[in-house]
Amino acid sequence: MGGSYNYQTTACVGAHGPSGGGTRRGSSGNWGCLAQARNGYWGNSWEYSSQSAARSRALSECRARSKGSACSISYCRTGITASNPPRPPGRKPAQSTPRRKPVYSCAVCAQKLRADLNAGLGSARIVTYTRQAIAGYQNCKRKATPPCSIGDILVRTVENGCNGFKGNQTEYRRCLGRTLGR
Repeated sequence: MGGSYNYQTTACVGAHGPSGGGTRRGSSGNWGCLAQARNGYWGNSWEYSSQSAARSRALSECRARSKGSACSISYCRTGITASNPPRPPGRKPAQSTPRRKPVYSCAVCAQKLRADLNAGLGSARIVTYTRQAIAGYQNCKRKATPPCSIGDILVRTVENGCNGFKGNQTEYRRCLGRTLGR
């Protein structure tokens, strides 16, 4: 079963079935090695039936990633399996990190809203464009640090002041222009 996992690139490379890196002989016979380069890159191997095969694989993985820096074997041991592959000191297994939502300042959302509304003044479908600009602001606001009072005031002013003109594009455009100070 041989294989290697480079935690620096988080890539599983070369894991093969029983015909690949040797035969499994129980945890005490599984050889694994760690190879390191001076530039910090490294490669490892596990579950090889011989030390020479494990060394060769770890060196090969290290060379493939080290960008020309020489690699050398740091250590080889028996009993190395995929669940406890060799790693450089201080390196922990790669773990998935929860995706963090981007955080914006509310001022960024309000500025974008104002810019989108100004751009929409020239649109042939100004009411639809305005609705989309407001929806974009609401989406941005969900990711922003509160309070978002400046943008909220602009949204309420547009909605309360101009919604009565939705049937008349020209009057809606004038209302929106007055609201934006144009």
